Amino acid sequence: MSILTTEKVYPVSNSRLTAFKRSPKHLIHYLLNKPEPTPAMSFGSAFHARLLQPHLFDTIYAVAPEVDRRTKEGKLEYDKFIYEADGKTVLSHSDLSKIDNMVNSVMSNPIAMELIDASIHREYLIEWTNEETGIPMKGIIDGVGTEYMFDIKTCADADPSKFARDAFYSNYHRQASIYMDAFKDQKMTEFYFIAIEKDAPYGVSVHRCSDYILELGKKQYIDLVIEYRNWVEGGMLDIGYDYWHYSGIHELETPLTK
Repeated sequence: MSILTTEKVYPVSNSRLTAFKRSPKHLIHYLLNKPEPTPAMSFGSAFHARLLQPHLFDTIYAVAPEVDRRTKEGKLEYDKFIYEADGKTVLSHSDLSKIDNMVNSVMSNPIAMELIDASIHREYLIEWTNEETGIPMKGIIDGVGTEYMFDIKTCADADPSKFARDAFYSNYHRQASIYMDAFKDQKMTEFYFIAIEKDAPYGVSVHRCSDYILELGKKQYIDLVIEYRNWVEGGMLDIGYDYWHYSGIHELETPLTK
């Protein structure tokens, strides 16, 4: 008997497929243990909100005062701030400064801003059914235009060649293909990634997914969803890396032989 239910494993998202691609055991852990946001994740979410939904930023985030909490006055001021910020995510002044620098850098890139300004949906939650497998899907898309979509990626290095390599090995093309599938009936033609560095000088690069890379991502996506469905129908067994290597023995080779 599986410790999961079908209601728990559906609908399928890109993050669930990523966990499943490691192993069913990783997916089960992901589904049963909601991860606490890391500082990096919280920072990335705050940057997205500042750039894409600035009108909501102050309702979600509060910036801590720069006070000496070792003094009575400083402690009182900080405690007052925490009380008034109840329910909001707290950011430091240094984090907000970095976020604003990143936002300004993106806004200074004419191609990135054209994509953002022309979008009709931002941080858009969508659910749909993949026609080829009948599997229910869901995702949150950073930006949707009339004939294109985009996703914002914070990174250490937005150099076009470096980002292209990192994006491929991180399966961003699979993510793009999943989101294109969500708008299949609306004939989306292009998917872009906007890369922004997290440190000065906050370089920006914009990448359009080629037809070839989207087709490759689609094949990976469909194959993985089919395997996911097979795992569910097989009882959702708690299996580790051996799920993908049925002998249980993994050949140790150089990466170049793969």
